[in-house]
Amino acid sequence: MRPKGTAAIPNPEKPAGETRQNEYSVNKKELGQHNAMRRMSPPFDIVIVGAGIAGLAASMGLTDKGHRVTIIEVTAELQSIGGVISLGPNTHHVLKGAAEDMGKIYGYPAARRRGVEIRLKSPVKEVDHEQPAVILESGDHIKADLIIGADGIRSAVRKGLVSKELELESGLNICRILLPEETMKSEPDIYHLMERHDLWLGPGRVIVATSARRGDSRVYMMEFCFEGDVSISGASNKLIDIQTIKERFEDFDPIIHKVLALVETGWLWRIAKVPSHIPWTNEQGNVVLIGDSAHALLPHTAQGAAMSIEDGACLAECLNRASSKEDMSKCMDAFEKIRKPRVSLISSFGDKRSKEWMSKNKTEVKHRDENLGSDWKATDVWDGQHIDRIPDTVDDPLWAPWVMGHDVVPYTNRQLDEMLV
Repeated sequence: MRPKGTAAIPNPEKPAGETRQNEYSVNKKELGQHNAMRRMSPPFDIVIVGAGIAGLAASMGLTDKGHRVTIIEVTAELQSIGGVISLGPNTHHVLKGAAEDMGKIYGYPAARRRGVEIRLKSPVKEVDHEQPAVILESGDHIKADLIIGADGIRSAVRKGLVSKELELESGLNICRILLPEETMKSEPDIYHLMERHDLWLGPGRVIVATSARRGDSRVYMMEFCFEGDVSISGASNKLIDIQTIKERFEDFDPIIHKVLALVETGWLWRIAKVPSHIPWTNEQGNVVLIGDSAHALLPHTAQGAAMSIEDGACLAECLNRASSKEDMSKCMDAFEKIRKPRVSLISSFGDKRSKEWMSKNKTEVKHRDENLGSDWKATDVWDGQHIDRIPDTVDDPLWAPWVMGHDVVPYTNRQLDEMLV
């Protein structure tokens, strides 16, 4: 018997040339092979609330399946309001040719090319689960066969699925600063940071820094994560005086303060976290949540955007098995059963990493520093095959290849072949 949470190690005594497989894996020859006789759905009318990463990624997958998609967005224009996002190998299977478009206002060009209608300045008042229909504050009713809530942490769509108010506060804040490359060049002592990815850890505080391309130029981004109560007066973010950050991180590396000397303000967010136990679909199967609406993760996972993109791809495959509106309920139920275990475990990894990175306990800090980065290392127990089985814990030796090597479309179809017999 092996201890719970560890992986089976391939037998080194197997004959040379024989394929070694761990108990989690699927043979590459089987990867992507699923029931060729599965039913293909008719085109449905779909309304997606929210034109962020989740909504746009879902619209691309759904229109590729022949569905008619309308996106409802509250803002007056599509724009990037966040910082650098991490798209690991697990997203590349989904994006393929659209990867470049995802960097241009998160997939807006790719969605428009596919014929997606995007309605801006359209705040949602409520969702009618019976019709179903999205009711706008303007009074307009937009009917659909399926409504997808991709409207983020403070989701209007989610209110119809969850009866009580959720506790969304994590007790953490992030302040983000962005500097153009030209500004960084003006200070030779710090310009080399543009070529690095840096992480600074301290009691109750974390700094992540990297460079990224924005349009035709590059920017340098620093994110300062810290504990404490910071009033934002109900808004999701606000502009603050950078002096606040200088004081909170006064004892950190001097080079950080050289960077901070170049800016006067930063954008502050209260980090919210949506609990994983909430329902993602209604009983009728005509309303479903994806992305941050369903499972906002702590940024320590570096998988928030990836999970949203995987959601959209999985949802498109699940809906593809519905031969009529009456089939939607079981298909959306399958979507939740496929996605929730993976997202929940990755969410718990974010909780664990946040606690470790921000620990104030000297013994824990010593252990953390000695093992920093080990949670993402590939191990010699992985045979290179796709890992279907969900690890027992985030400490499993196959954790990294399970997260990063996930190919959501063929995996979803293998699961659907078993669920929808």
